[in-house]
Amino acid sequence: MGSYDDGNRSDSPAEDDDSVHRILDHSRIFDCNDDDIAMRVGAERSRLLFDQVSHHEMMAFPELWSSRSAIQVYLFIRNTALRQWLADPLNEFGLADLRSEIPPPFNSDPNLIARIHAYLQRHGLINFGRYVRTTAPPVLPQEEKKKVIVIGAGAAGLSAATQLISFGFDVTIVEGRNRIGGRVSTINADNDIMETGAETIYSFRSNPLSVLVQQLNVEPIVVNQSFTLYDNGKQVDDTSDRIIEKCYWELRGTVDHLSHNKAVKGKRMSRLEVFEVLLSQMQHQTLKNLEKYWTVYNELLQSRVNIYKEYEVYEKIVRNLEAELARTAPPDSDVSKADVRDATQRTDDVMRRCIRRDYSLALQRLEKEAAQVENIEITLQNYKKQTPGNHYMLAHHYRHLNFYLAHEEYAYGAPLHKVQVGCSDMRQKSSGLSIRLRDSLSSLFTKLIQERGMDINLCRKVTDISYDSNGVVVTTKKTDAVEGEEDVEKFEADFCVCTLPLGVLKKSVKSDVTSGAPNFTPPIPEKLASVISRMGYGLVNKLLMTFERSFWDSNGKFFFGNISPVLESRGEFFLFSSIPESRVLTGYFVGSSAHLSVPQDTLVRKAMAILTGIFGGAVPKAPLSVHVTRWQDDEFSFGAFSYYGLQSNKEDYDELKAPLKAKTYTGSLQGAWISGARAAATIANKVFGCPYADIGDDDMFDDDYEMYRRRQSPPNFDEERMAGEHEEMPQLTRQDR
Repeated sequence: MGSYDDGNRSDSPAEDDDSVHRILDHSRIFDCNDDDIAMRVGAERSRLLFDQVSHHEMMAFPELWSSRSAIQVYLFIRNTALRQWLADPLNEFGLADLRSEIPPPFNSDPNLIARIHAYLQRHGLINFGRYVRTTAPPVLPQEEKKKVIVIGAGAAGLSAATQLISFGFDVTIVEGRNRIGGRVSTINADNDIMETGAETIYSFRSNPLSVLVQQLNVEPIVVNQSFTLYDNGKQVDDTSDRIIEKCYWELRGTVDHLSHNKAVKGKRMSRLEVFEVLLSQMQHQTLKNLEKYWTVYNELLQSRVNIYKEYEVYEKIVRNLEAELARTAPPDSDVSKADVRDATQRTDDVMRRCIRRDYSLALQRLEKEAAQVENIEITLQNYKKQTPGNHYMLAHHYRHLNFYLAHEEYAYGAPLHKVQVGCSDMRQKSSGLSIRLRDSLSSLFTKLIQERGMDINLCRKVTDISYDSNGVVVTTKKTDAVEGEEDVEKFEADFCVCTLPLGVLKKSVKSDVTSGAPNFTPPIPEKLASVISRMGYGLVNKLLMTFERSFWDSNGKFFFGNISPVLESRGEFFLFSSIPESRVLTGYFVGSSAHLSVPQDTLVRKAMAILTGIFGGAVPKAPLSVHVTRWQDDEFSFGAFSYYGLQSNKEDYDELKAPLKAKTYTGSLQGAWISGARAAATIANKVFGCPYADIGDDDMFDDDYEMYRRRQSPPNFDEERMAGEHEEMPQLTRQDR
């Protein structure tokens, strides 16, 4: 029985369900008598440390640098605000509410309380999503009201749009698809739901989408990620699986450790290359151990020869002494029974005593040598039983290990030979509960925009983005235009939040006209274009099948793994998953196997052969409906996930998050919710200034903060999650974006 992490997740569905309800039922925690516990949970839920201030916060509140007591006051106010917001995210948590919760002496500075509230609200840590406002939204004069175009109605676009609207901006969303959600895509098939894109909310406790789940009253389903593993249709022995899994985690731990080693940092090594080097070293060590074994074995054999020689010597001495006793005794005397008194009557008493003494000593030594002979034989027999193999792993063990490597490729969304070894440093490891939604992940965003009157223009494929110091013009082509209707529509604004996926940006940088990627006027700056080209963009695809019944859930498990018979195709159908009461089964393609080019019928035949091998006659002859995703061919994404490629630099993510030198902001790579919130905060700071910090010119704040962040490695604040530029990854788990 395997699992997606290193053992931190419960295998009990009841326990997991209870955990979800504890998280969603905030009052059970936030209304407890122990304020420390409630505030700790509030900070954790908001991806902050309870007892430490992040570098981002230190830059926003520079007075914290000089006073430890000021930090303690700040933390108390900040954690109180987070606790109270999460206790009731259905209603706005206003400044007056926060002031009423702060007791003396922490309430001595009303201005600090207002600044902290403004900071948390500006950065989407409180008052985000869909909640009931108790204060009127900002109303600006028409001539001062700024217009923002958000390109893309995925998670990042909707996050940015909802935040900007709450800040008082006039927001227009343009989306090339005929739906919202981006790569969050759902198909209804035979009265069941197929999640063709993102499907899981990972690290639910610290994920901002958990707040949306409560606000929008959607039903979560715990993803019990323990799984049964099969090899050629047979369930893998649990002991064998645990040994290989332990081996994988040890290797992975070494790979992650080496990513910090200077000898590796200066090289463009892939994770697979380091894995292979480690396995090669383990094989070399195995051969050295084998050589050492045979050296010791030869030494034991030589000891055996020497012991037998000693035994033969004393055996000969005993026989000679027996013969001498027999010779000196009378003919009718029995040597074994003759006593000294009889011997003294027949032979010389002194000679007889000497022979008897030597005989006794020789027998003792012979018995000792016999014991050594017995010991060396037993030692040799036991040593032979410990004969090591001449391979660190046998072929079927390597195939088994490759299953875990395939899962790592799923976590990164890319083949390991293309992922830089230091990629683990660039990603946030995720742990805790994972959930899916009964009505699909798409329903979350559909409910988010319902009855909000948002200006969302679907079927508007962006063809050109022109920007200068005066504003932005986004040119779109109507993909739903009827014959004779003008199919070109232009949108003008003061700012633009661009949430185009990295795959589309790569096409734009290459000026790939055939791809239909938008053109930037002027072109994307060379430095940023180089960053886009260097970054990796990966892929995960699925085969989704609907059956008459869920024949796979008889053991209560909705995940099961399949070890590929061929190492090169380890990512092909390496995993199948479903959810309770669903008749849809999903098979995954990752790594090099993700670039699907074979026909759908071929894929279905392969999947059905695997399922028949596992479940036998319980498998129907054919599925009712089938859908294959080919995200690499999707003109609005050209892939799925970004990753730290072989040519990537550590600063590339920061470079891509920075605004262009005008009023266009690239706020996201994949459509991460927090990325959209960050882009909205950046624009609001540009227009309205920073209500939480008095540090002069806003542009100077942006520049200083960027330079400071690149010099420092923020240990406390989850900067990468706030920026949203990285996909989250668990001990074998990922945040689908």
